[in-house]
Amino acid sequence: MARSNIAGQPAITRAGAYDSEAAKQMQNVTCNGTVEHLTGSADPIQFPSIVSIDSSGVDACTLATPLSGEQPAGDDGKTLFILDTGGHAHTITTAANAIINSKHILTFNGTIGSNVALKAVAGVWVIVGTSLGVAVS
Repeated sequence: MARSNIAGQPAITRAGAYDSEAAKQMQNVTCNGTVEHLTGSADPIQFPSIVSIDSSGVDACTLATPLSGEQPAGDDGKTLFILDTGGHAHTITTAANAIINSKHILTFNGTIGSNVALKAVAGVWVIVGTSLGVAVS
């Protein structure tokens, strides 16, 4: 099948029988990957995914820098949604300047429901949505 985009998202490139890789590709394209529940104190964040920070205390998360370029070699277009369900002052740290406008830390204010949505574009994370409970620095 030809590579194409639908509403800015990568189109599913498989036809015929569905295997586990096809199911994973559909999940990545249509609902941002898997749901990941973090319960530790220093968790790495995988992407694309929906992340629920469920830890009973502050979680100092880390987030890798996305690779520049289109998928499958690069990460452009991959999305990440992070939600605080525990109500703590979690932090998410990236490499220097890995968040657009030369930023690298997201800090949650401790309010349950605080969230942020990120999209990988040209090797940086772009904030595409956030609640008032997340500061960028």
